[in-house]
Amino acid sequence: WLCQTALAQASSIYNSAPGGDNVEVLSTYSDFESKVLQDDFLWMIQFYDSGAHASALSQQAPLYASISQVLKGLFHIGAVDVATDEGQKIGATYQVSPGGKSPTIVMLMEDKQKPVETITKTDSLRPEEVVQKLANHASKLLMSRMGMPSEEEEEDTASSSSESSSSGGSQKRKTAFKTVTGSEFDDLVLNNPQVVLVAFTAPWCGHCKRLEPEFKQAGKALAGEEVLLAWVNAEEERGLSSTYGVQGFPTIKLFRGGTGKTPQDGHDFMYERTAPSITAAILEEVAKTGVVKEIPELLNASVLKDECQGANHICVLAALPHILDSGAEGRNKYRDLLATVSKSFKGTGAFSFLWFEGGGVQPGLEKAFDLTFGFPALIAFSMDRKAFAVLHGAFAEKQISGFLHSITTGRQATIKMDDIPKIESVDAWDGKDGAPIEEEFDLSDLFDDDEPEL
Repeated sequence: WLCQTALAQASSIYNSAPGGDNVEVLSTYSDFESKVLQDDFLWMIQFYDSGAHASALSQQAPLYASISQVLKGLFHIGAVDVATDEGQKIGATYQVSPGGKSPTIVMLMEDKQKPVETITKTDSLRPEEVVQKLANHASKLLMSRMGMPSEEEEEDTASSSSESSSSGGSQKRKTAFKTVTGSEFDDLVLNNPQVVLVAFTAPWCGHCKRLEPEFKQAGKALAGEEVLLAWVNAEEERGLSSTYGVQGFPTIKLFRGGTGKTPQDGHDFMYERTAPSITAAILEEVAKTGVVKEIPELLNASVLKDECQGANHICVLAALPHILDSGAEGRNKYRDLLATVSKSFKGTGAFSFLWFEGGGVQPGLEKAFDLTFGFPALIAFSMDRKAFAVLHGAFAEKQISGFLHSITTGRQATIKMDDIPKIESVDAWDGKDGAPIEEEFDLSDLFDDDEPEL
């Protein structure tokens, strides 16, 4: 009798609004088990407390009903009153209990036991936000079934290193753009030594919708840099909005490179909100305060292609002395020098830097560039123009910088080449000193046994 009464009351709450007849009121656990847990359809369920949420429900029920009308035929929409014993049993599946300030919405995809999203603050939630969230989750599910990475999964690489030496190669991330939540904000922004640009946005904000493609385009342009472009939904992350004084949308804060950042270190971004302007401003900041990027090793032809291909792009190749000649300490000094020089040229976007071990590891390169005068040696190389120039001065910061500037101004003569030299695949340097290879031989080979004794 009590369940029937609760069911009638719940039905009347939703049925009074257009689209309310699309809301499936789940009054018993067996109902929930057969209609939800054993169903292949995608579900969204609103859990409410008919006592504690009476006022909130009177406002939200019509909105929820209108959402169900939009989603008719696409999603199943349910409602559960956790003030009842059966409702509490259903709610326990998703850690939803009676009380609280407002109803809770749970979104379910393939695994009905594990919500893809739980929304506890629903008092100011807009219908278009809910629909967008469901569409995003459904899109991600479809991409997963097709074996394709979703945009969100591609963004996740932004928080990892832009290169990986695993599998003997260099692997660039695809974008510096990443959607950041409150739980990871401190790690990815405040505790991150990189230059970070944060956009605090809202899903309903028109200016934010215009900014998003520009932000993402800049993220792709900056994929190879030690930077992060963080996109924050400030409507969901209200604690961050309060901490960072967000009063309008979008609010964009720039955090300079370095450690020990605090919320007060976020400076208002005062540049145009276009992809070229954002990219240029971030590169300028990287040149001032950014992390010095480690120069990757030339391990195979794929690395050369990834780093050096492109119109009007100059690849700087450094042939360093053999590890037995320089030792690990000496090699690292050369690499640090290259990293320092590369940082001063970041703003141009025209250069990339690689190193390899001279003395026979890459015989094709050494022959093509006529590296017969010893190591270290430095070459500026254009893949698309098939032309190069060799540094004939000292292997020092001032001389290397001057050499590269002379190339960009056209004062440095270049040499044409017929083909791109063959690149050998080699193992990555382990960071250690080299061990001399000792060959065993028989001492008797040094003497001739047939020689007469004196």
